[in-house]
Amino acid sequence: MENLIIWIKKNKFTFGLVVLLLFLVPLILVHIVFKFNSNIEWLTAEWSAGDVLSYIAGFEAFIGTVTLGGLAILQNQQIHKQHIESLAPAISMNLISVNGFLYLTIENTGQNEAKEINISVDSIQNNGENYNLMLDELFSTTFELYPKETVQGCVAISGANITTQIFPQITIAVSYLWPQLNRREQYKRQVIFDYGYAKKLSADISIDNGNMESDVDKIARAVVRVANYLDGCQVAKFDKLDILAGRSLRNDMVEALKTKEEIPVLNRTETIDESLGVSDNSEKSV
Repeated sequence: MENLIIWIKKNKFTFGLVVLLLFLVPLILVHIVFKFNSNIEWLTAEWSAGDVLSYIAGFEAFIGTVTLGGLAILQNQQIHKQHIESLAPAISMNLISVNGFLYLTIENTGQNEAKEINISVDSIQNNGENYNLMLDELFSTTFELYPKETVQGCVAISGANITTQIFPQITIAVSYLWPQLNRREQYKRQVIFDYGYAKKLSADISIDNGNMESDVDKIARAVVRVANYLDGCQVAKFDKLDILAGRSLRNDMVEALKTKEEIPVLNRTETIDESLGVSDNSEKSV
C-alpha cells in the first residue's frame, strides 16, 4: 500500500487517467451491449440496464470502500512510524569554554538509548590563531548514552585572549546505533560556540584561600597592635590570654595629663607573667 501511494504521488496524471477510465469504460460497455444486435446467443444481453448499472455502482462502491480502508491502514502505519521516530535517540551537543579549554558536551535528549556512539572531530575554525586539536580519549572510542545522560570531552585550547572575543566552531562526524530498530545513523554537522550557554553552564568558583588567610592575618595583627597600644602591652595575636584592661581611655588621658612620668611598656614576657600571676608569686618566694 505504501508503494502504491508513492507511485500515485510520482504519477498523478497517469493515476487520474486510470480513475477516469475505470469510471467511463463500464458505462460504455453496457451501452454498447444493449445497442448491439447480434445473432450470437452468448452476446445477447439478458440483464436489464438497471441490473447492470446497479452491479457497476455496487462494484465501484466496493472499490471505494477498499480504497478508504487502505488509506486508513496507511495513515495508521504513518502515525505508528511517527510515534516510533519520536522515541528515537537524539544526540545534542554544545561547545563551551572552561578555564581556557574548549569542551564538547554530548547529551542524549531522546527517549531511547543510543549505542556505539562515535564522535569524530575533523577540524576547528574561528579559534584565533590556534587551529590545533587537543582531543580527549572520548573521541577515539565508542560509548553509549541513555536518555538524559551527558558526557564531556576536551577539544582544543581556546584561542581567545583578554582583548579578543571569539566564537569558534568545529566540524564533526556523528555515528550511533539505535538498537530498538537496529538502525545506524550517520551524519556530519558543525557545532558553534555559545558564549551565553557557557556562562550559564560553568562558572569559575575557585577561591584563593591563601589571599583570604593573609588578609585575615593582617587584620588580626592590626587589632592586636591597637590593643597593645591602648593597654601598654606587647603580646602577639596567637597569645590567647583574654587580658582585660580594667581602665578606660578617658581615665588614661586624664592621668597622662596630670603626670609627666612615663609608664614603661611591658614586653611580651612581662605581660604574660603578669597575666598569669607569675611575677607576684616570684616576689613572694623571694
